[in-house]
Amino acid sequence: MAARKWTKEQRAKQSKAIRTWEPWEKSTGPKTLEGKAKVSKNAYHGGSWQLIRFSRWVAWAINHPETLTPEIVEAAKNQCQVLCGGFTGWLSEAEAKITAKCR
Repeated sequence: MAARKWTKEQRAKQSKAIRTWEPWEKSTGPKTLEGKAKVSKNAYHGGSWQLIRFSRWVAWAINHPETLTPEIVEAAKNQCQVLCGGFTGWLSEAEAKITAKCR
């Protein structure tokens, strides 16, 4: 189904009507614990892509050790703790390779 095509007049009329209604003033959000639990996940899109992106960064960092500072390595360890649930074995291996290349 194609998206609706608004004319400039329709868009102006709708914009004026919405400003009259002020729906943002009447929005209260969830009231029940179930509702609050449900909306707390609105921004969650899954963690797999983050882990893949982080893995790609680690692979890139192994080949570009000159760009790394101790602060970046520490931040990477913290990120790995979050994404990997504490499994940092492969990060330690990557860190060893990066350290070896830095020497």
